[in-house]
Amino acid sequence: MKLKRILKGSRIAEIDSKAISGGIDSKLLMKNAGSGISKEIISDFENKKFKRAVRGLVVCGSGNNGGDGFVAAKDLLDYGMRVVVFHISPVKGFSPDSLFYFKKLKEAKNNDVYYLNLEDKKISSLFKKELKKADFVLDAIFGTGLHGKDVYGPANEIIESINSAKE
Repeated sequence: MKLKRILKGSRIAEIDSKAISGGIDSKLLMKNAGSGISKEIISDFENKKFKRAVRGLVVCGSGNNGGDGFVAAKDLLDYGMRVVVFHISPVKGFSPDSLFYFKKLKEAKNNDVYYLNLEDKKISSLFKKELKKADFVLDAIFGTGLHGKDVYGPANEIIESINSAKE
């Protein structure tokens, strides 16, 4: 796939805003983004020979990027991949659209969705175990709203774990 143009996060946010104000439903934008992600992941693995289901790890934030991740995770589950999802924020902090697709994911068959509270040793250990077993990791933690900000606390620790995982 050849990229023609790279847009900065602020420009993407502006385009999203114009699309929504022009009458395009924000949930549809999220669905299209998440489905686009899942199609790319599926195309990366569909011709490879595995003796088991492809294993994926999806890590979601509370905003719309997290919602994109929830959509992608559900699509990948529907396709037959083994997907484990961790969200790094309590559900009460999710954006409305993200919450909508989180609920859709929770309704899916064979969903493994966990709140990744690093203070919970059992969940933290499960995250590290799943990270080692994953054939791919989808980072849906932050999106266009992150520009110019430092990442700190649990989110930073999670990102460092993902970045230091095996390739």
